[in-house]
Amino acid sequence: MQRFCYSYIPAILLLILSVPIISLAEDAGLSKPDGAIPNRGEALTELIIRGASVERGEFTLPQSITVIDLKSPYRPPASSVQDTLQYLPNFNWAGGTARPRFMQVRGIGEFEQYSGAPNPSVGAIVDDIDFSGLGIFTSLFDAKQIELLRGPQAIRFGSSALAGVLNITSEEPSLNPSGRVLLSSGNDEMTEGGIAAGGQVIPGNQALSFRLSFNHHSQDGFRDNDFLSRDDTNYRDETTARIKFRYEPDSTLRVDLTGIQVDNNNGYDLFAIDNSLTTQSDKPGSDDIQAEAGALKILYRPGEVEVTAITTGYQTDQDYSFDGDWGNNPFWEPYAPYDYFEITERDRSFFAQELRVASSQREYLHGETFRWLAGVFGSRLSEDSSTSQLSDSIAFSSIDSDYEAETAAAFGEVEVPLSNDTALTFGARSEYRSMEYTDSRASDLSPDDLMWGGSLTLDSQVGATLLYGTVTRGFKGGGINPGPRVSESRREYDPESQVSFEIGAKGSWLENKLRGSVSVFHAIRDDLQLKLAIQDDPSDPLSFTYITESRGEGESDGAEVEFRYLLTERVELIASGGLLFSEFTEAPTELSELDGRSFSHAPEWQYSVGTTWKIVDPFFITAEISGTDSFYFDDSHNQSSKPYHLVNLTAGMRSGDLTWTIWTKNLFDEEYAARGFFFGNEPPDFPNKLYIQRGDPRTIGTSITYIF
Repeated sequence: MQRFCYSYIPAILLLILSVPIISLAEDAGLSKPDGAIPNRGEALTELIIRGASVERGEFTLPQSITVIDLKSPYRPPASSVQDTLQYLPNFNWAGGTARPRFMQVRGIGEFEQYSGAPNPSVGAIVDDIDFSGLGIFTSLFDAKQIELLRGPQAIRFGSSALAGVLNITSEEPSLNPSGRVLLSSGNDEMTEGGIAAGGQVIPGNQALSFRLSFNHHSQDGFRDNDFLSRDDTNYRDETTARIKFRYEPDSTLRVDLTGIQVDNNNGYDLFAIDNSLTTQSDKPGSDDIQAEAGALKILYRPGEVEVTAITTGYQTDQDYSFDGDWGNNPFWEPYAPYDYFEITERDRSFFAQELRVASSQREYLHGETFRWLAGVFGSRLSEDSSTSQLSDSIAFSSIDSDYEAETAAAFGEVEVPLSNDTALTFGARSEYRSMEYTDSRASDLSPDDLMWGGSLTLDSQVGATLLYGTVTRGFKGGGINPGPRVSESRREYDPESQVSFEIGAKGSWLENKLRGSVSVFHAIRDDLQLKLAIQDDPSDPLSFTYITESRGEGESDGAEVEFRYLLTERVELIASGGLLFSEFTEAPTELSELDGRSFSHAPEWQYSVGTTWKIVDPFFITAEISGTDSFYFDDSHNQSSKPYHLVNLTAGMRSGDLTWTIWTKNLFDEEYAARGFFFGNEPPDFPNKLYIQRGDPRTIGTSITYIF
């Protein structure tokens, strides 16, 4: 593969920006030109990035980020994180589950987790609770914003964020009574309802407030099971309840308490022998998760110091099962009986405690104030899992395992002003993880890792533009390969590290009618963790050994660009795009075909463009198109997807606090792949064949939102 040349970047960025259709505007204040970058010494008014090591405004944080304001009334309500992922440059996800669980940022991330210990590359945070490895399974109803922070996030999140972090913040309690109601319906028997309300817990008490929300989403799942004569074997039945309390007696103390309960009972019948939306399974599977989670955050400001303590924890129960042969005995005649089924049950518990002490951040004065941060972190994760494989309803293989990981870390960051507009920031994190793994097949392993990461950033405010350059080192922990056919020499694998070099610019121009950012990066991966899936017996579709190998090296170059432009008071435009040129520069001898190949799930280009037109009060139209280049499905083979483009259209009216929309997603019913497997599954010869999980087809619906 020809290496990427940086001299091409300006031309490519101009090409992206010249796309005639411009992407949907997230209602982040751009429609009201009163949120300009303030003068020195004034508090920032743009969206605050909650996932950064120190909370800052989106245009003063010197790194590549995307923020989606989920309160925009001009697009369909997002019920799942899946509804927003197409707007995130250099972000991709792998299917194989009812909802996106395995995410990739800049070509780094997981594709599956049928066995082995939890070890994610992309952090998944909801209201300070770290669900990394589980994905974002909570509803987005009453969520406030989504942030994607690209590149290693070692200072704040350590081993959970080698590639980046997806951070979601829900609406916060307020003393003023407020709330919202959502009703949606659509094809595929889709229905959704949500209600949220908040205010003072005790009337007249100005210190204690609350926010309560409840959401339920259901639909059939876009599959027709021909054998069972059903159209709901891939159903979605998802419920999220959230309650938040805030105690703030004065300006020196704030206590936030959050509780989340999730009950997702989803079917799993996604794959068909002919790669269509018509399945033949006689035993459709499930992808269920029940979760109870909580967070306690205390912010204390005694003078010029801020002390933050965050305590989080959760308990989850997962049931994941699937029809292994994707068929039934009559379908497989004359080669029947050919009938396989697999079920995995996972019980996970997690507890974490973080303590940070920092200089006061209440007023951000760029390049004028010396700032510092120091903190410690500890966590304990345990997961008990049980997997059973059945043939003709008779169990023939099973494994029970127990995994525990304890993590302790110390971190710090210092920002040194070099002038009134320029600052140098450096930080570091040291993290120690000890693991214990045992299973019913006599495995007893206890590896441990000592890891470190850090960053060095130089940024300068030049008028309304922030210029920055940063070098970061991130890390990801090692782990365990538990399969019964794994040799002793391949039982454990080592940590992976990534060094990323990034330069960028961001700001607000033309009296705040134009906001944007551009970043360019080069990354080097060391001890790259390759994901391998080896089919042991072609006549058994469940007989796979999954191995992670820390024996690869890789490099990547790329860019992200995002612009939002208020063309007139009634027309708003957005454009975003990502470029990614990745390469395995070294691979094990047995995987020599990877040399020079792109990373898996790493498309070379992505874009999202569109427009919102407020025709005449109260009517509006939003049109958007997004696209993704082809990408390799896995490290184990060289099968790839095809490029695709999705068109979404929304029309509606907004009158006061009431918004009514009619919308369609994937307007032209584009066929595209979310996941691909390459293996033998068809008797009698079991030839290797590419099987894909198709993304959702055209969806049409209507929504009513009332805000009070």
